Amino acid sequence: MVRGGTLYHWLAAMVGTVLGSILPFHEGARMAAALLGGLFFVGLAAAARRMFGREAGWAAPLLAIGTLGLLVPMHEAQPTTTILATITAVYWGAARLAEHPKTAGLLMGAGLGATFLAGGLIAVLPTLTLLAIPLWRRHWLATTAAVGLGTAIALAWPVTLALAHPEHLAGWWANELATIAPRNPLSLAHVEWLGWFAWPVLLIAAWMVWRGRRRLTARRWRFRRLVQSLPCAGCWPTSPGRRPPCRCCRRSCYWPRPAACTCDEARPTPGTGSA
Repeated sequence: MVRGGTLYHWLAAMVGTVLGSILPFHEGARMAAALLGGLFFVGLAAAARRMFGREAGWAAPLLAIGTLGLLVPMHEAQPTTTILATITAVYWGAARLAEHPKTAGLLMGAGLGATFLAGGLIAVLPTLTLLAIPLWRRHWLATTAAVGLGTAIALAWPVTLALAHPEHLAGWWANELATIAPRNPLSLAHVEWLGWFAWPVLLIAAWMVWRGRRRLTARRWRFRRLVQSLPCAGCWPTSPGRRPPCRCCRRSCYWPRPAACTCDEARPTPGTGSA
């Protein structure tokens, strides 16, 4: 029984076969890890650029490269790199919701389905929470596309297993359920593991929170940052300050506009309320 998902093994076999004329099969199969690592960094940069601007698009992959927890997986032939690459596809799709809802829904669905194939239930269940973004923004078509395409892709392995070896289907599903069953309670060991895995990004995040601690107490700031933190949040359906996205930053219609926006459309007219 294959553990940790089947997508990596499929891709490794495909890459090993394609490179079979210039490399031994086992060496070519290991190149799949490098390919997936590259896809992870590309997806991470694209999602960060859409969410927080061009500078974040460069900073996010650099921070990921410097994270200790990624040092080992990125140099080993294991399914972890596949999970990282597929999850970044979901984030990338969520970041494109405001501008291209249809494409965003398809990208999110492909990422969710691939995440299930890459890591099973334990990998896809936390990622499913990102579907709350199109639901909250009332992008019904994008949500339907994400759920439909994701389900179709996720069923590729169980359907194949049921057709080829139906006697193993029940055992595979029982193993998937066992991966999400609660085991050991949270302890100091989990905190230590997180501190090591996320170093030094966790320290940088804590420093950013401390740097902006004064703004955390402002109710208006908390609400506005909540909206901005969601990837490409759109306009409120009913708002006295609703306007179409400006030509400069193509962001949503909350006030004030992002600091990077300098066009005249970013300045609300007198009497316009905040969304």
